[in-house]
Amino acid sequence: MYKNNFNNSYSAYQRNEIINLTPIEIVVRLYQALESSLYAAKEAISNGQTAIRGEKLSHALSIVGELQASLNFREGGEIAESLYDLYGFMTKEILFANMKNDTDRIDNVLKTLKPLFDAWVKVKNEKQPHAPPSRATGGESLRVQATC
Repeated sequence: MYKNNFNNSYSAYQRNEIINLTPIEIVVRLYQALESSLYAAKEAISNGQTAIRGEKLSHALSIVGELQASLNFREGGEIAESLYDLYGFMTKEILFANMKNDTDRIDNVLKTLKPLFDAWVKVKNEKQPHAPPSRATGGESLRVQATC
């Protein structure tokens, strides 16, 4: 009973935390979760854990799909179009990584993700210049463990 109450309280805390994030912080969180899933998939491939590989790459595909679906082409113009193409590239690489057990394909996605993450952190910091690094960004490092 106490465990169930704790889980309910923690879930409510997480929902409240996400609700209070800015759109930029949400994107940063999504990039962190994507990166975390990709590293976990690489580890699963190395360890021959097919089910975990599939789960983590499926999670990564969901995140990329959400990022791609949330683009605003009217306001984002060429940047949104470029991001759409990059997310399409990431989707293809993740699918091939899953079909072929290919960590090089995952590395391609990670290399594509890093400059995008850095750019979003820069935008976030420009919007909040005096704020300390939040838990949403994990400081300036992309290599963090996300719980999404």
